Amino acid sequence: MPVKVRKQTFVLFAVLTIFLAANAVVMAVGVRPPLVIEMNVRPGDQREFEIHLTPGMTEELVDLTLYEPVQQLSGSLIYQLPTNPAFSATSWVTLEDEVVRVPPDAEGKVKGTLRVPYSAGGSHTVIIMVEPRPPPEITSGIGFQVRYAVRLSIKVEKAGVRPTAEMTALTVEPNQQGGLPQVTALFKNTSA
Repeated sequence: MPVKVRKQTFVLFAVLTIFLAANAVVMAVGVRPPLVIEMNVRPGDQREFEIHLTPGMTEELVDLTLYEPVQQLSGSLIYQLPTNPAFSATSWVTLEDEVVRVPPDAEGKVKGTLRVPYSAGGSHTVIIMVEPRPPPEITSGIGFQVRYAVRLSIKVEKAGVRPTAEMTALTVEPNQQGGLPQVTALFKNTSA
């Protein structure tokens, strides 16, 4: 590549970088870890949880929306709004606020409640999508919006799903036919 073309490319790249830096808008609200909230519950349980939002440089509005993960035929995951909320684990989750105002000098908190139905069992996942709203005054330039997927990993222990037992006694004695060792164990069923 000739020197003149390289110089023109460099100047064009520098001007484009300065233009993008001057016109780019980045939403700065973040989510403080954990981004995965593990919950081991039983049918009928009710649990509280909190999501902590870190402040940006200016006051921002943040939307919180419940999604469910869906696996594609390719194996990749996508997040979608529940197609039938009555049969989705998203109906178990209630957020205190779905729109939160985060001031620049204070952390925002969103409280949520998980209510597990009595018929539930197994493992379920609910995604809480945290999305800052773009400011209305931006009319030109390039804006970047970062959204966070906070995952609720719900494991519902139910009879037949997670059997447990407790060993109450263990003995090793010679048996009656030749004195070979015989192991005797006594278990107590502690599962629901």
